[in-house]
Amino acid sequence: MAGTPADIVTRLNADVGKALAEPAVRARFAQSALEPIGGSAEQFSQLVHGDYAKYARLVKELNIRIE
Repeated sequence: MAGTPADIVTRLNADVGKALAEPAVRARFAQSALEPIGGSAEQFSQLVHGDYAKYARLVKELNIRIE
């Protein structure tokens, strides 16, 4: 989230990483065919921005409109 203090982002990232390392959490993700990968806040930001650009391009190329 824009404007969130860096120390809070670091703590949240560490806590999420710990949760993703728990076998029960990993099993729950696997039941939904999801693979938790974790990573840094910067990596997540790059992923989100990349996905946004990819889907924006697809919406434009496929001429998808909301009616």
